[in-house]
Amino acid sequence: MPVFTRAHHLTPVALLVVFGSAGCLGLIGNSSVDPGGKGGPAPLLATELPPPQFRRLTRVEYNNTVRDLLGDTTNPANEFSEDERVGGFESNSVSGLSQLQFDQYASAAKEMAEHVVSERMSDVVGCEPTDETCVGNFIGTFGLRAFRRPLTDDEKAALLALYQDGKTTWSASMGVQLVIEAMLISPQFFFLTELGEAPEADAKLTALTSYEVAQRLSYFLWQSMPDDALLAAAEEGALSNIEGIEAQARRMLDDQKAGQGVRSFHRQWLGLSGLSDLSKNAEAFPEWNVALADDMMEETMRFSEHVVLEGEGSLDALLSAPYSFVNGALAPVYGLDVTGDFQRVDFDPAQRGGILTQASWLTRTSATAEPSVVFRGKFVREKLFCQHMPDPPPDVDPDATSEERLANPVCAGCHTLMDPIGAGFGKYDAIGQFDALAQNPGFTVNAGPDDVPGSLSDVPALADALSASQGVKDCMTKQWYRYALRREEAKGDEALVQDLQATFTDSEGLIKDLIVAIAKSDAFRFVGIATN
Repeated sequence: MPVFTRAHHLTPVALLVVFGSAGCLGLIGNSSVDPGGKGGPAPLLATELPPPQFRRLTRVEYNNTVRDLLGDTTNPANEFSEDERVGGFESNSVSGLSQLQFDQYASAAKEMAEHVVSERMSDVVGCEPTDETCVGNFIGTFGLRAFRRPLTDDEKAALLALYQDGKTTWSASMGVQLVIEAMLISPQFFFLTELGEAPEADAKLTALTSYEVAQRLSYFLWQSMPDDALLAAAEEGALSNIEGIEAQARRMLDDQKAGQGVRSFHRQWLGLSGLSDLSKNAEAFPEWNVALADDMMEETMRFSEHVVLEGEGSLDALLSAPYSFVNGALAPVYGLDVTGDFQRVDFDPAQRGGILTQASWLTRTSATAEPSVVFRGKFVREKLFCQHMPDPPPDVDPDATSEERLANPVCAGCHTLMDPIGAGFGKYDAIGQFDALAQNPGFTVNAGPDDVPGSLSDVPALADALSASQGVKDCMTKQWYRYALRREEAKGDEALVQDLQATFTDSEGLIKDLIVAIAKSDAFRFVGIATN
């Protein structure tokens, strides 16, 4: 066991000493997930799935996890490098761990461990640092929560030896600090590993362990670590069948932390990250500032959380409900007379309805002074129709008008699909204000889903058409599927997605039912076999 200087972080070499090279990314499992709902076998829809992936916690997940693990509310991951995206959602599953990223984890781990020892020892550890028996128990219970699975005996022994070394060299408090820091800087903490059970011979799929299922559920629904009840369910084998998974998923959706997952999905799906960093023309929009942007974001987060978890629960309401939640600072954008904190307000249904008429999305899909027909049309195409729009050519003129883009044969193929949809939002300016005098060309939907009319008069008509469209329901199923798995659909997913789309339709577009169905799906409970 090495001796660490107090001025240094734990190094990667030290981590291998503490956890062992084999244990660094190993997992503890129990009996395989039973594909049947009641303890018996059931045929799987999936015959092939992508192999296991190693995904780092996103910044939001990291912040939520250290809050729930340590009571730390400083949001240290806000200073981390940007998250990678896959399928439109934050994933961190593509690139390996860089030195910069490791240094960021190491710095955060050191600061949080120091804070625990100096300020929150009794809350986190639960005893005096000199009580070696208690510290040994703490290593086991804290390790279970930090790694989302039980520690191995070797890991416990290595961490206890690290505590003893720190206690002998400096103090008992420093020993505890080194233990906490070691776990927070371990790949077991900031990576979500999903290796599954040891596969049977010639198998193409293997079940995730119960602890891996618990981890998937918690980061899907809560954007944070499993709670004690979920870890207990994993230990008892209650997540080894569909019924047990559904019971936990519904319990978790009834918990207030479910709002974190719903907010995260809609922030990413709507592309609202960075809203407060936007600049707007000061002469045209003197009211624009960071505080107003934050209020716009909070409105949409409250609205989506309410609709999915408390209100109607349907995609229809999300796209067309003529109400929202507005405070006094945001009210002038909507022409409302509201004072005080956020409160439910009703809109004129001829002007607004649903998430696409909220100021956050309308602002995000605008330039500094004018709304963008390209951004708004592109969103509808990609996020509601699931049609991929390629990036523009490198030599494109960014100042070209819509007419010029449509007349250019290089550009027209995509802009014929995007611009006529984006133009239909013309009555909403660059911060989402409604202008009754602005031109209203309506919507022209070229090559959309078969059940979306090719011509629509205004935004309420668009919202009604989107809400009724089977194509839009099918696309939203894919969006939630990508969010849950943090990957795009792959070979073997087609039958699973079609089954989920049918489930979503049968539920009349109830989003909670879709979420539970995804959690019960083969893709959520199984992974493909990694090949060398």
